[in-house]
Amino acid sequence: MSPAWISSARAWALGAVLVVAACKPSDGTGPTTPYKPPPGVDLKDPEAAITGIAGFEATWTSPAIRSSTGLASVVLVPAGTAPARAPQCGAGPAAAPMFSPLGVIPDSDFGRIFVYDSVTAKFVAGPTSGGPAGGVEFVLPAVDSLNGVLRPLQTVGTLDLFDVSPPGGPLTLHTVITGTPGNESADYAVSDTGTTTGYAGVLAGRLAGAGRTFTFVDSLSGVYQQLKANATVSDSGLGAQMRLLATRTQSDPFDYFYDLDFTFTSSGQRVRLLGNITVYCLIPSIGLTVTVNDSDFAIVNSGSAGPVITALSDSVLTPAQDSAIRALIRGQNEMFSWLTSLAQPTRQFLP
Repeated sequence: MSPAWISSARAWALGAVLVVAACKPSDGTGPTTPYKPPPGVDLKDPEAAITGIAGFEATWTSPAIRSSTGLASVVLVPAGTAPARAPQCGAGPAAAPMFSPLGVIPDSDFGRIFVYDSVTAKFVAGPTSGGPAGGVEFVLPAVDSLNGVLRPLQTVGTLDLFDVSPPGGPLTLHTVITGTPGNESADYAVSDTGTTTGYAGVLAGRLAGAGRTFTFVDSLSGVYQQLKANATVSDSGLGAQMRLLATRTQSDPFDYFYDLDFTFTSSGQRVRLLGNITVYCLIPSIGLTVTVNDSDFAIVNSGSAGPVITALSDSVLTPAQDSAIRALIRGQNEMFSWLTSLAQPTRQFLP
């Protein structure tokens, strides 16, 4: 084999390697073309999202509903809490109690009314009669936008709690909220299985107020500091629907990770937010993609003064489009928080 042939072969092989390497997409040696939405992709009806979220907020922040979600962590029935049974040394974990109809609220509490106590910042046992038969009632005080109870106390409604767990089935509580003197109301049930540190359940029902009615269902779960939601909220008045898949992991009081997939659907338009929000030392970092009818439309990143929304086309977002996307970001966060709060009182009875 002649040296000249070997040299030619080596040159050919080297050239082939260089050609293949030059064709690798990751090298980026050629000109790049920025993404542009297909023709016709536009957020043509931003008002649908703006008014849809505004109506959602008005209903869910009506006084009685605001009080029930803001005070969810203290809506407790102390006498009805299932006692913890410590396992014997060397034994396995304690068996979960078997729940039965009307089994977690003691008979002695049926008809009892619980009232808010400003000194302890909790609900305490009040009158032993006057509440619902087969359940208990909480008198709801007004709260501010930060869920602080207003003083002097102002009654804005009642929350009635019933145990409707089927024999041998999951713990199921039925809640009825009635506003006073407003016209807001809620009627929903929560079914939970597991323990207070690892549970899964379903929240479903109806909520009305501010002239609107919403139906909702949420398949929720939690493991220690991680909460997951798979929720749908429908506005019967406008025909709009919100769908949220989200996971929030709270590492400490100042930091958490939040992954979301949120879709707002109205007549002829479907707007989706997909990405994550990471909070470090209470400062959020946002990375979201906004799609309209399944085509990329804009991206959302963090700026020094809050979210920065950038269109993925040559045009600039209109003020209405910018406001609509900001409303959707705010609304999905409220949806996650409020639905989680509605389900919270049920977990007090888990072992």
